[in-house]
Amino acid sequence: MSTARTALFAIVLGALPTLAQDWSHWQWTDWPQWLGPHRNGISSETGLFGKAPSFKESWRVHAGQGSSGLSVVGDRLYTMYIHSGEA
Repeated sequence: MSTARTALFAIVLGALPTLAQDWSHWQWTDWPQWLGPHRNGISSETGLFGKAPSFKESWRVHAGQGSSGLSVVGDRLYTMYIHSGEA
């Protein structure tokens, strides 16, 4: 192998333990993926409400058919649906 290829291989091999770490212990404030940060559909947020609030509907959109969860990142909401029979 060439010196450059050997060096690249060593860098990638050295980075593998870092990339393979369990990142699930981090606290996330967003809901960035299917079923939330831990992929279990459960939010770990506490103390959000003192009593059950009444919400006023702010907007509504017809999204067609599908079975997707919602992902929240910052002030944006993402989902997927079928539009005109195509995903």
